[in-house]
Amino acid sequence: MILEALTPIFAIILLGFLISRTPISSQEVWQGLERLTYYLFFPALLVSRLSQTNFEVNELLEIGYVLGFALFVFTILFIGLRKFIARNQGSLSSVYQGSIRFNTYIGLACVEAL
Repeated sequence: MILEALTPIFAIILLGFLISRTPISSQEVWQGLERLTYYLFFPALLVSRLSQTNFEVNELLEIGYVLGFALFVFTILFIGLRKFIARNQGSLSSVYQGSIRFNTYIGLACVEAL
């Protein structure tokens, strides 16, 4: 069930990646599409989803606890493994931030599918 729900999402991501690597369109077209998605489509999706959601405090607290605990555990592991992860402080902070920030684009699509 989960695999059936998530396969189309990752197939679309893969398709977009493959199309971006072909000579069908230029890099400028993809940059424009990324800006359009980031500044127009994604905020519209957020507003649409949030307006249709019934928030219950207990559920939000549970999600917050789980995310906070996961972030704490990941940070401890990251600190322990930092010598193996990055060569310098600049790249270390980039890897850490890229690892802990939630990918809301994929997250919303996955939640919708499930």
